[in-house]
Amino acid sequence: MKKRIVMLMTAAVLSGAMLTACGGKDVPAEVTETETPAEETVETEETTADPETEVAGDAAYAAVKGSLDTMTGYYTGVSTAGETIYWSENGNEAIIVYYDAAGGKTASFAGPETIGEVSEAGEVPVSVTDNETGNTINFLLTYDAENDLFQFDMGDELGTAILTACTEDEMYDDIVGIINSGAEEVNTEEAATEETTTEE
Repeated sequence: MKKRIVMLMTAAVLSGAMLTACGGKDVPAEVTETETPAEETVETEETTADPETEVAGDAAYAAVKGSLDTMTGYYTGVSTAGETIYWSENGNEAIIVYYDAAGGKTASFAGPETIGEVSEAGEVPVSVTDNETGNTINFLLTYDAENDLFQFDMGDELGTAILTACTEDEMYDDIVGIINSGAEEVNTEEAATEETTTEE
């Protein structure tokens, strides 16, 4: 079993289409009189970028880049529930991003990674605890060494996913695409902590 465990980040690639049109005009062979058309004045609405939004975006991109730079493996795939998943890790920490393009939602976990013992079936229990919220995601990994891919088993609700290797740049571009899409981050609440009281 390959020792390195790669973190999965969900995301979806945003695509755009550029449309261009060219127009032409036939000129008759003989022209007896020419008229110069009056210049048309086209009013354009000036738009100015919000400096605060640009700075916030740049900071987010830099944070993503900085985090990915510390990882050693990059994998992505689509779950049976239809979510794109990105996972990257370095043996101690991991980043996982789930992206539901249809629902416009995303969930991310970045923090310490705990790797359990390999079972007889070849499954490895893995958990990643998010540094910001304290929430933990648990899943089972099965590694296919021949094809260098992982099977992610996330239970009945999230289903399974086959994760294949991708590059750091590909993962970065996809995560930036998720940020730019305005997807709602659903892993925002801190994990509930139980208060214990002692009776006197």
